Amino acid sequence: MMLQDTIDDLDSVIAELADLRQTLIVAQREARPADVLWDVEYALMHAAARAERRAATVRRVIELLGESGTAADVTGSAQRIA
Repeated sequence: MMLQDTIDDLDSVIAELADLRQTLIVAQREARPADVLWDVEYALMHAAARAERRAATVRRVIELLGESGTAADVTGSAQRIA
């Protein structure tokens, strides 16, 4: 379950980044990137923080796999962490 949540959140982050990319392309095309850069910078920092939290989750799953040796053992432990 924990890994599925991570996959779902990463899908969301990827979609968010694609939207931000499109926003920057439009701003550049219209020769007014300064108008949107602050909003894009804030959104990128937010996306990076979400990605970092998910990286920590994956690191913990890796640690649990190392301790238990099986994915079945990790599922229960990982759900208690989340």
